[in-house]
Amino acid sequence: MRLHHRPSPAPLSAKRSSSLPSRLDAARIRRLADMFGLLSSPTRLRIFHALAMAGELHVQGVADALRMRVTAVSNQLRLMAILGVLAARSEGLRVIYSVEATWAPALMADALAQLRAGRSKRR
Repeated sequence: MRLHHRPSPAPLSAKRSSSLPSRLDAARIRRLADMFGLLSSPTRLRIFHALAMAGELHVQGVADALRMRVTAVSNQLRLMAILGVLAARSEGLRVIYSVEATWAPALMADALAQLRAGRSKRR
């Protein structure tokens, strides 16, 4: 029986990011997990992408763009705003949403670049 050799993953850089704190307390870890977890949902990623591309949209605009029900979109938008990923402002009876977290589009772009490079394969 012949075993297939799987290439080793690229080594992690030994260079430490100077923008990261040297320690994280439990409260920060929970908050980070909430923020990253928020973007782990395919539906929320679609909503986030639509807003990142459009700049800002009201609930119906997001629902129309993604061909989803308004109630489903509204619940996700509200959650994303509570956690600070999106900003919400009222315009008459409508709530307008936009991307608040400046780190999130860059994170999404970096992740997409990793996918294109073939560095993130689903097992």
